[in-house]
Amino acid sequence: MGDFCRAIYRQLTITKGYLSAIILTFAITFVFFPAVMDDTNLGFMVREISDNETSWFSLFMLLLFNVGDTAGRMIGGKPCAMLNRKAILCGSFARILFFVTFIPIIFATSGVFYSDWFIITNALVFGFSNGYFSTLCAINAPGTVPEALRQETGALVGAVISIGIVTGCFLAIPMGFVTAAADAKTGKI
Repeated sequence: MGDFCRAIYRQLTITKGYLSAIILTFAITFVFFPAVMDDTNLGFMVREISDNETSWFSLFMLLLFNVGDTAGRMIGGKPCAMLNRKAILCGSFARILFFVTFIPIIFATSGVFYSDWFIITNALVFGFSNGYFSTLCAINAPGTVPEALRQETGALVGAVISIGIVTGCFLAIPMGFVTAAADAKTGKI
C-alpha cells in the first residue's frame, strides 16, 4: 500500500496538474450527480404524468448527463479539439462554478434557475465538461512525464478517477443536508 501511495503522490507532482484535475473533475461530478440533479423538477414533466413523474424525470436527467458526457469524451478524443495545458486546467477547475448553478436550481421556485431550459442546459454542459476535460487530462498526463514513467501514469489514471469519485461521494453527504433544506424551503417534502 505504501508503494501505491508513493506512486500516486509522485504522479500527482510530475503530471503538471493533469491528474489533480481529473480528481477534481470527478469529485465535482459526484457531488452533484445523480442525487442533486435528481432533486430538481422539469415543468413539462409534472403535467399529466404525476404518478410516474419521478421515474421519468430521473431517466431523463440520466440521459441528459450521459449524452453530454459521451459527446465530451468523443470530442475530447479528437486531435482538432485538443487544448493547451493552461486551458485544460482552467476548464477543469472552472467546473467549481457548477456550485453556482446547482445550488440556486434546487432552491428556486421561479425565475431563470427554475426554468426547464436552464436545468436541461446545465445538465448537458455539466455532462459535457465532465467527459471533455477528464478525457483531455487522461490523454495529456502521460506526455508530461519521462518515458520510463509513462506506463505508470497511464495505469494510475483509473486509480485517480476512483479517488475523485470517492471524494465526490463523501462531499455529496453534506449536499444531502442542502437538498433537504431546499426541499423544506420550496415545499417539496
